[in-house]
Amino acid sequence: MTPKAYIDMDKTESTHWWFKARRMIITEILKDLKLPLDAKILEIGCGTDRKSHTSELQSRGHLV
Repeated sequence: MTPKAYIDMDKTESTHWWFKARRMIITEILKDLKLPLDAKILEIGCGTDRKSHTSELQSRGHLV
């Protein structure tokens, strides 16, 4: 994949309603789980690995 394709994907993931809604839903589900602070979270399929996405997961535990 070209670097431009990643830039385009990153822009889409940050602004498109689908990705924004998905992040909101995942955030609410994680809140409801009441995970311990040292929870291990396996993150797969993150697309372009947007910092906003991974930082939300990291605030809920440790990414592995």
